[in-house]
Parts: sequence; structure tokens; C-alpha cells
Amino acid sequence: MKVVEHISPEKKEQFGTICLSKQTVTRRVEDIVSSLHQQLERASEKFIWHSVAFDESTDVSDTAQLLIFIRGMDENFKITEDIAGLYSMYDMTKGRDVVYDLKRV
Repeated sequence: MKVVEHISPEKKEQFGTICLSKQTVTRRVEDIVSSLHQQLERASEKFIWHSVAFDESTDVSDTAQLLIFIRGMDENFKITEDIAGLYSMYDMTKGRDVVYDLKRV
């Protein structure tokens, strides 16, 4: 609320009515993720060409993270590029392990 006072003091009361409980924020984030996933699915149905790329990184707890990127082009040459998935790799991170984990998804 301190930030709202500085940025937009006339809307302080409106911001005060927004519920920011853990469950509400979690639900809203899940709704956003679901919407973005649906948008990517709809766009990918129109792809005439596509490519998939993988990248591996580690998080702060030293757990390997596999990122899957997709890039596609539709018949109007509109290019869409997005993250298609992010998966934690708890065991090995060799190529055969990545393929095995992707089959489970």
C-alpha cells in the first residue's frame, strides 16, 4: 500500500479492496498460466513450420531444470516463440533421461 500511496494515491481505496491471500494469488497465477497455455495451443494448431529447443539450467537449490521452447510460423508468416514447458530433473540429466522424462509428461 505504501507504493500505491506514491504512485496513485487517488486509487488507494480501490487497491485496499483487492484480496491478496495466498489462495487468491495462487488461483490467479494458475488462471493466467492456463490462459497462456491455451493461447499457445491455439497458435500451434496453425503452425506450418515449427522447431523445438531444449535448455538445461539449475535453480537455487541446485536442481536441474529442463526448459522446452517452441517456435512456429503460420501461413501468414507470423512467428510465435514461447516456453512450452519447464520441468525439474531430480536424477540424471543425460539425453536418455530427458527423453524418458518427456515421455512421462
